[in-house]
Amino acid sequence: MLYEKELQALGLSEKEAKVYLAALVLGPDTVQNIAKKAGINRPTAYLQIESLKEKGIISEVEKDKKILLAGTHFLRHGCRDFEAWEQSKQSRHLAIQKKLHKPRGPRL
Repeated sequence: MLYEKELQALGLSEKEAKVYLAALVLGPDTVQNIAKKAGINRPTAYLQIESLKEKGIISEVEKDKKILLAGTHFLRHGCRDFEAWEQSKQSRHLAIQKKLHKPRGPRL
C-alpha cells in the first residue's frame, strides 16, 4: 500500500502501517473488513488495532449499536511523529480542561 514505508519510518510496524492505512481508506468499519483490506488475518488485526488505539491513531465509533474502527489523521495536526501527536493530544486535552474549570465571576 502507498505510504506504508513512510509510516514505518515514523515508528509503526509493517502490520500496524497496513492496518492504519486500511482504516483510513475504509473509514469507520469492522475489524474483519479492515483485516481483509490490510491483507492480514483477523486475530492479528485485533493485536495491531489495540496497539494503534494506545498510540491514539485509531478510535472506536459506535454506529447502529455496532463498534466500528476509524483511523485518525494525525498529520492534519502538524505532527511528524507519534510522540508529537501524543503531546499535541495532551495539550488539547489540558486546554479543554482549563476551559471547563475556569472560574466564573469573582471569588468571594
